[in-house]
This record gives sequence, structure tokens and C-alpha cells, in this order.
Amino acid sequence: MSQRTIELSPYQQCRQFFYYFCRSANALIAGDLSRDLQLNAGPLGLLTSLFFAASALTKLPTDIWLDQWGSRWVTPALIFVGAHQAKLPVNEVKGV
Repeated sequence: MSQRTIELSPYQQCRQFFYYFCRSANALIAGDLSRDLQLNAGPLGLLTSLFFAASALTKLPTDIWLDQWGSRWVTPALIFVGAHQAKLPVNEVKGV
């Protein structure tokens, strides 16, 4: 049986790295999360599963939009939304 190799573009490599980082980040800091937030196994598992739930909830409409309008319009729109969300202040502290 021969082995197949798959070549990924730099964009795909970065995307895969970020995806696997998000999947494993809570496993790496589980001890600190449990200690700092006083979480036992149940809430810690729920916190970890939120990544998968958010991924599934955004995957369905994104795939529908990609099928309907194509990546030429959907990708820039999603980048714009992400950039707009990133510049919004979450908790602005004044006078500190």
C-alpha cells in the first residue's frame, strides 16, 4: 500500500494550526482553569465543548452562503464582520 501525501498551502497550514490549537488549548490549561475558576469536570467539559458548538453553528449558514453566492462575496463579507467585531471595545475602562 502506498502512502499519499497531501500538500497544503500556507493559508491552509495556518488554518489547520489555529483549528487544532483551539481544540487543544483547554486541555493544556485545564489545571489552571479548574483551580482559578473552581471548576470540576462537568463545567470544564461544557466550556471545552463550546468551541465545537460555535463551530457547528457557524458552519451551516456559512456553507449555505458559499453555495448560494460563492466565495468571492462571502469571504470578504466574513472578513469585514470579523474585523469590525475585533475593533469593538469589550470592556472599556475609563480613568484607570
